[in-house]
Amino acid sequence: MTRPIGTRTRAIISAGVLLGALVGMLLSWSLTPNETRYVAKADVALLPPKKLSTARSSGFWEVLTGGQLPKTVALIYQDTDRWLPVMAAAADVEQSDLTLTAAAIPETTMLTVSVEAPTSTAAERGLAAVLSAASSNVKSIARPFEVEVIKTVAGSARPVAKSSPTQVAILGAAAGALLGLGAALAITRGAGRHRMRGAGAADEATTRRAVTRPYE
Repeated sequence: MTRPIGTRTRAIISAGVLLGALVGMLLSWSLTPNETRYVAKADVALLPPKKLSTARSSGFWEVLTGGQLPKTVALIYQDTDRWLPVMAAAADVEQSDLTLTAAAIPETTMLTVSVEAPTSTAAERGLAAVLSAASSNVKSIARPFEVEVIKTVAGSARPVAKSSPTQVAILGAAAGALLGLGAALAITRGAGRHRMRGAGAADEATTRRAVTRPYE
């Protein structure tokens, strides 16, 4: 006895969703890196020249709070083509193991320089290297403003937050289930069109036999 079409369609869709969820979960686990990485950060402040009167320093603060200078200095720190070789040598790792970022902190006269690496030591050494190597360029661009690192590099490295295995599995399963659902719907639609063509051909054959039979 043939099962109803509706039941067969539901079975195909359920199988597609379950299979897709399983494949998505396994792929997400296999493609997610397991190693822990570390990031070291330093805050750099741009300040008016020292020993200025209050009246004169207010004008310098107005320029700084405009935000353009911190952004320009951040671009200098983030010149990866220039600083990565120096950082890699200091950290004793490959350049591809390091990630350098720098960004101005909104509504302040500060910026943050960050280095991500496979170990805490490599991250801190890489950060110290870029701060030292870029120092003369930064001071030249920022003049007459003072450039001051206000957060020490040593001991600043922290593990990079990453998704838990459960979160990764859930996201992978959800994505796989959606793909499986799409594939199952495509299969059922194709099967439905095939059945309709078959039924149409059968009806046409029956009609032809009914028309020709009286003349036999």
